[in-house]
Amino acid sequence: KLYHYAQLIEQLEAGIDYDVDEYSGNVLLTESGFNRAEAHLGCGSLQEHKNLDLLVAVNLALHAKSLVQRDKDYIIREGKVVHVDEFTGRVVLNRKWPFGLQSAIEAKEKLEIKPEGTIRNSITLVHLMRLYPKMGAMTATARTSADDFYEFYQLKVAIIPSHRPCIRTDYPDLTFTDKESKEKALIKEIQRVHATGRPVLVGTGSVAESECISDKLQKEGITCDVLNAKNDEQEAEIVKQAGKLYRVTISTNMAGRGTDIRLGGEHEEDYDEVAALGGLYVIGTNCHESKRIDDQLRGRAGRQGDPGSSQFIVSMEDELIQRYGVDEFIPEKYKNKEDHGIINDPGVRKEVARAQRIIESQNHDIRRILMKYSSMVEPQRQTLSHRRQNILLGKGSLLMKDLELDRYGLLVSRLGKDRVAELEKQIALYHIDECWADYLDWLEHLRQGIILNGLAGLNPLCEFGRAVAQSFKELQVRIHRKTRETLGTLEVSNHGCVMNNDDFKPPSATWTYLVNDNPMGGCTQRLAKGVIDFARSKLRRSRAS
Repeated sequence: KLYHYAQLIEQLEAGIDYDVDEYSGNVLLTESGFNRAEAHLGCGSLQEHKNLDLLVAVNLALHAKSLVQRDKDYIIREGKVVHVDEFTGRVVLNRKWPFGLQSAIEAKEKLEIKPEGTIRNSITLVHLMRLYPKMGAMTATARTSADDFYEFYQLKVAIIPSHRPCIRTDYPDLTFTDKESKEKALIKEIQRVHATGRPVLVGTGSVAESECISDKLQKEGITCDVLNAKNDEQEAEIVKQAGKLYRVTISTNMAGRGTDIRLGGEHEEDYDEVAALGGLYVIGTNCHESKRIDDQLRGRAGRQGDPGSSQFIVSMEDELIQRYGVDEFIPEKYKNKEDHGIINDPGVRKEVARAQRIIESQNHDIRRILMKYSSMVEPQRQTLSHRRQNILLGKGSLLMKDLELDRYGLLVSRLGKDRVAELEKQIALYHIDECWADYLDWLEHLRQGIILNGLAGLNPLCEFGRAVAQSFKELQVRIHRKTRETLGTLEVSNHGCVMNNDDFKPPSATWTYLVNDNPMGGCTQRLAKGVIDFARSKLRRSRAS
């Protein structure tokens, strides 16, 4: 059926059958879209209560088509959907989108649909790191995040003077009115610099963009290396050669992170000649939400006191500009097509930089809110984890003593004391995991709706704390009760075989889900989880009318 829904969505037309707000992570069927979908499915009104699951499936297929992009959010490798990390540009193995979106994407790509899983456990990155007895790290871009490091990890940032002074030249951003003008200027700039023999590294925002630029350079007769998630196994070799004469490297964010690109090549055989040309020239094609990511790209050049320079070439149609409406703050007089669409005004660059600061501040506030919510749940997770660990090590209290002596004696006579103890451990762990997974699912729904308490003059955080405290007590009672019930009804044959033993086995495979650190849901989370809320709201509106 999922393939059928994907095929249906392929027949719908954007702007006619559905409207897309890519930057807010929303896509909605129009009246025309509802009519075409209902005629295709022959189900009557999609907004009827009986068609709720069908409406959810259709909207998941619509989201998969419109808002999750191949060669940006994921790639296809060996017949599987593989995630691409938006910050590092590297593939992330064993990660999936939750809430049915992963299956919808697999159907869109006509791949085998893998079984859906459930979230068995979750932990914030901050609390994960705090499990280590000591923390410390070194990065050249820590200073801009010093407040975050101290507030969330209680780590102070110490600045260590560089062994050699940085002599890299960071040019002001070149801003264009549209992407077409930007790309023309980008290709022209690469041609100009390449003609001198100076090595060029171009940092792009996605796999698709890196391949597009590569194709355009090939048409201009410029051979280049492409480094992205599709060929990440070649990263070391490509980075080794990125500093050679006449070398052009097109890459996503993964380009040589944490390594030095040596001028003149791996053995620096042409170091003097490349240094005389100005060293590595880094070009960025997009500004990122975090200035740290931009700085990391700039930092590919000018390492160890080498000469180098960086230049960002952006446009008013770039994702950052459009998503946060930066172009609305640019006076119309600067949005002209003169000089090939370039905007020659420092005020524009200031607006882009201001947008980055605002976004980083918003993200900081989101992390602070997350900490307040997750700090109430983390002690509960640790309590259950400690209990689980004790059971694994045989230190947990046995529940067999709660059973009737005749029942316990029967199990021991047929299975043996050691086997009974092992079964008790297996069943106890099973119910801890199952009940905790259900509890996490309930927490997500609670966290999404708790903000509405503010409309009633209540403090959402306090209400959340009261709810989880009471619910955790009930959770522990439920785990004990379910474990005891299962032990009391365990079916054992006369030959000593446990009839329903397979029901209590752990998962055959594990993976991680993509979860945003916004407690109200990030873009990708909203587009997955919001489908159900959207369907229900549609039903409510139809009933009201």
